[in-house]
Amino acid sequence: MKRILLFLIILILAFNAKAQTIIQGIVKESNGTQLPGANVYFDQTQIGTTTDVDGKFEITTNLTGKASLQVNYIGYKSFVQQVSLIKDSIFIEVILKPSFNQLEAVTITAGAFEASDKMKSVELKTLDIVTTAGALGDISGALQTLPGTTTVGESGRLFVRGGDHTETQTYIDGMLVSTPYTSSAPNLSVRGRFNPFIFSGTIFSVGAYSAEYGQALSSVLQLNTTDLPQENKTDVSLMTVGASAATTQLWKNGAVTATVDYLNLTPYTELISQNVDWIKPLETIGGELSFRQKIKGNGMFKLYGKLGRTNMKLNIIDLDATEAYTPFELQNDNVYLNTNWKGTLSDKWSMKTGASYTKNTDDILFADTDVGENLEAGFLKLVLKNYTSDRVSLKFGGEALIQSIFETIDLESFSQKRNHNETRLAGFSEAEIYLSTRIALRIGGRLEQSDINDQMVIAPRFSTAYKLNEHSQMSFAYGQFYQQAPKDILLKTNEIDEQQSDHYILNYQVNKNKRLLRIEPYYKGYTKLISHTSDFSEIGNEGVAYAYGLDIFYKDLRTIKNAQFWISYSYLNTERKYRDYPVQAIPTFASKHSTSLVYKHWVSSWKSMLSASLRYSTPRVFNNPNQSKFNDSHTKPFRTLDLSWSYLPKKHIIFYTAITNVLGFENQYGSQFSSQADSNGNYAKSDILPSAKRFFFIGCFITFTKKGDANQLDTLN
Repeated sequence: MKRILLFLIILILAFNAKAQTIIQGIVKESNGTQLPGANVYFDQTQIGTTTDVDGKFEITTNLTGKASLQVNYIGYKSFVQQVSLIKDSIFIEVILKPSFNQLEAVTITAGAFEASDKMKSVELKTLDIVTTAGALGDISGALQTLPGTTTVGESGRLFVRGGDHTETQTYIDGMLVSTPYTSSAPNLSVRGRFNPFIFSGTIFSVGAYSAEYGQALSSVLQLNTTDLPQENKTDVSLMTVGASAATTQLWKNGAVTATVDYLNLTPYTELISQNVDWIKPLETIGGELSFRQKIKGNGMFKLYGKLGRTNMKLNIIDLDATEAYTPFELQNDNVYLNTNWKGTLSDKWSMKTGASYTKNTDDILFADTDVGENLEAGFLKLVLKNYTSDRVSLKFGGEALIQSIFETIDLESFSQKRNHNETRLAGFSEAEIYLSTRIALRIGGRLEQSDINDQMVIAPRFSTAYKLNEHSQMSFAYGQFYQQAPKDILLKTNEIDEQQSDHYILNYQVNKNKRLLRIEPYYKGYTKLISHTSDFSEIGNEGVAYAYGLDIFYKDLRTIKNAQFWISYSYLNTERKYRDYPVQAIPTFASKHSTSLVYKHWVSSWKSMLSASLRYSTPRVFNNPNQSKFNDSHTKPFRTLDLSWSYLPKKHIIFYTAITNVLGFENQYGSQFSSQADSNGNYAKSDILPSAKRFFFIGCFITFTKKGDANQLDTLN
C-alpha cells in the first residue's frame, strides 16, 4: 500500500511539473535600451511580474494552451502576443514602441539650457563644467560662459538677464538648496558648494521655467545626481590647493560613495602676488556621503549629505577707520541633506518625492563687532505625473518650506538679536500637450501662501513650440514669478509683500550636423521690488525695474576635427529703482554687452585635452558720491583669457593644469567710498580688484578600479 501511495505522489508531482511553463524574456526599446519596471502579465489573470533593472522578467505558470501575454510601460504602446504554453520554457524578446514619437516631436526650449545628452536641446554637458578653462570645476563659473549671464567678479554668483544673485534658486534632484554658495568676505568671490562630479545632468533655466519651481524672479538651476555607478572604485586627488579622496562600493542594485576633501590657499597666496592682505588664507574641510538603491520595479531611492567648515582671516580696507585696514575673520559651518525617491506607481502614473535640510552658520568678527547668523530650513516636495494619453501628460504636486533665520550682533556697548520664521506652502499643476509632432504646449500655474502677512499669490505659466522643419523650431514662453524679500530685509521687517517679475521669451533654434544655433530675445518687467532708505528706517515694495535683451549661442562639434567650441553673446538693457537707489538707473551688476568663446581640442598623440576660454564684458557702472549723477562712473571692461590642459599618461591617471587671465588684464569690479566726506568735501576711494591678477591650479587625479581603465572623467559622460 505504501508503495502505491508513493507511486501516486510521484506521478502527481511529475504531472504538475510537466504542466508548469517558465516564460523568460527581456523588454527593450527599438534602440536596444532595456526598460526596467515594465508590467508583464497574462491578460485576464493575476499572473504577472515586473522587469528587473536589466529589463528582464520571468513568469512561472500552470496555464496551458494559448494565453495573451501583455506588456505595459509608461510612454510606450502596449505589447500583446499570443503564447502557446506547450513547452517547458519559452523566451520572448519584447520591443516596445513609443506611444507618441517624442523623438521626432518638437521640444520646448525657450529659456532652458539642458546639460545632458538626454534631450535634443543639448547645450553644455557636465564634462564641460570640469574642462572649461577658467571655470576651475565650479558649476557657476562654467555657466557664466553661457548667454544671459553677467560676470560679476567680486561675487562669483549667477546674475541672469538683469537680475541680481538673489533671484536664482538652486535645486538638487528637485529639492531646494538654501545656501548653494560658500561664505566669504566682502568683495571676495564665492564658489558653488557642490562637486560637479556627483551630477549627471544640469538644467539652467534663464527664464519662464516650469510651474514646479518658484521663489526665483530670474532663473532656476536644477542639478540631478548620478544613478548607479558601473564598478567599485577609489578616487584620489592631489592638488596645489589641497587634496581629496573618495571611494565607491557597489552591491546588487545599490551603491554608496564617501568623500573627504581639504582645501588650503596658503601655498597659492605665498607664490602669487595678492591684492588681499591675508592673515590666514581660505581653508576648508568637508565630506560627502551618497547612497543609492534601486527599489522593486524601476524605483530609485537616493540619500545625499554634505557637511563642511570654512575659515579665513584677512585685513579689509576700511576707509572710515583710523587705521587703513580692519581685521575680518569668518568661520562657516554648513550641513545639507537630501533624500528622494522616484518611480512608477502604475502604467499611467509616476511619482517623485523627497526632502532637503539646510543648516548654515556664519560667525564673523569684524573689528570689535561679533556677528552671528544661523539659517535652518526644511523642504518637502511631492510630484505626481499622469500620462493621460499618447500626447498628454499632467504633472501636479505640492511643497512646503519651513525656514528660520537668527542673527546676533554684539559690540562692547551694544547687543542686538533678530530672528525671522516663515512657513510657506505651494501647489502647482502643469499639462504638456502634443497637438502633433510639430506643435507642443505647456500650460500650468503655481499657488503659494506664506504666513508672512498671510499672503497668497498665483503665478500662471505658458510655453509653446512649433517645429519649422526637421532641424529647426520656434518657441515662446511667458511666466509670472514671485519671490520673498532677501533675508537681510526679512530680519528687519515682516511687513513686506512678494516681489514680482513677468517674463516674455521668444526662441529660435536650429540643430543640424552637430551644430547648434540659438537666438533668443526676451523682456522682463519687475514690480514690487524691495525699496528702503539708506538707514533702513523705511522699507517697502515701491521698487520697479525692466530688462530686455538678446542672447545668441552657437555650439559646433563638427567643423574642426577632434575639437568643439561655442560662442555666446548677450545684449542687455536694464534699469532699476530698488533698494536705496534714489532714481531709476542701470544696476551695478549689469554689463550691456557680454561675449565668450570656449574652445576645446583633443590631441591624441599627446593624450591631452587643451581648452581655452576668452571672455569680455563692457564696463559696469558704480556710484561715485564725488559726482552729482547717480551710478554714472564706470569700471574697466572685464577681459580674461583662461587656459587649461588635461593630460592622461595612463587611462586611470589625469594631470590637470589651469591658469586664469594669462595675459594679465587689469580688471576692476567698481570702487568703494568712505561714508563721510573729508574737509574738502571729497569721499575717499578704493578700487575693488580681483584677489589676485591670476589664479593657477595643478592637480593629479588617480582612479583605482579592478580593471584599471577608469578615470574621474568617466562618471561625467
